Amino acid sequence: MSKVAVVTVHGMGNTPENYADELKNKLQAALAPEWNQILFQSVYYQNLLQSNQSRVFEAMERHISGKELREFLLYGFSDAASLESSRGEVNGAYVQAQLQVIDALRQVYAKLGGQPAKVVIIAQSLGGQVLSNYIWDAQHPGRSGVWRNITEYVNADAHEQAFLSLGSLYRLFTTGCNIPIFVAGHGNIQPIAPPTADFRWFNFYDADDVLGWPLQPLSAPYEKLVQDIPSNVGQGIQGWLTSWNPLSHGNYWSDRGFLEALITEIRRALE
Repeated sequence: MSKVAVVTVHGMGNTPENYADELKNKLQAALAPEWNQILFQSVYYQNLLQSNQSRVFEAMERHISGKELREFLLYGFSDAASLESSRGEVNGAYVQAQLQVIDALRQVYAKLGGQPAKVVIIAQSLGGQVLSNYIWDAQHPGRSGVWRNITEYVNADAHEQAFLSLGSLYRLFTTGCNIPIFVAGHGNIQPIAPPTADFRWFNFYDADDVLGWPLQPLSAPYEKLVQDIPSNVGQGIQGWLTSWNPLSHGNYWSDRGFLEALITEIRRALE
C-alpha cells in the first residue's frame, strides 16, 4: 500500500513533459527498499503555453541579437505573465494550469484508492507560484481559479475534494522560487495557511540566482512558515553569466543538499 505521494511541479521556460524523470530515478535508487510505498506523479502545464511562445519567438528571431538569453527570458517571463494575467478568466491559462494540478492529484487519489497518504510536493521556479496560488485559492474558495467554484470543473465527493485541496500536504519543497516577484508590490504579504499540523516548507535558493529568492524576509508570517536553505547550484558552471544562467537556475534538483533533505523527509513521511 502506498503511504506517500511525491508530486512535482515544473518551472518556467520550454520544459519537456519528462522533466522529472531524472529526479524520479534518483529517488527510486535512494529509496529502493521503500519505493513500493511511494507514488510519483508530475504536473505538466507547459503545453498550454509553449506553442504560442514558439510562434512569437520565431517571428522575432531574425530581428534580434542575444537570441539565447532572449529566448530564455521570453519563454520564462511569458509563462509567468500569461498565467497571472488570466487569473480572472473562467477558462484562461491560470485556470487551465490549476486543472493540470487537479488532474495529477486525481490520478494520485485514484491510485491510492481513496486511502490516506502524506503528500510531498517539489515545485521548481514558477511552479512555486503556481502551487502557492492553487493552495491559496483552495483555502479561500469562491475567489479565483478552479476553487472559485470547484464543482464547475470537477465531479468529486467531499473526501476527494479534501484531497484535491491538498489537505494532506505534509512537505513542500520549493527550488529557485520567484514568489517575491509576484507579491513584492503588495502591502500585506501573506503566505498560505499550513495545510496540516505537521506541515513544513523548505525553500532552496542560490543567492546568485536572480530568479531564485528566499521567502522568510517577505513578512513575519512567511518567516514563521518557511525554512530558507541557501544553496550553491551554480558552483562549477563556467561561461556566460555563470552565477544565474539557465543552467544554474535549473540545477536545484541535482544539488546534493537538496536531494539529501528531500530523501530524509520522504523517509519521515513513511514512518
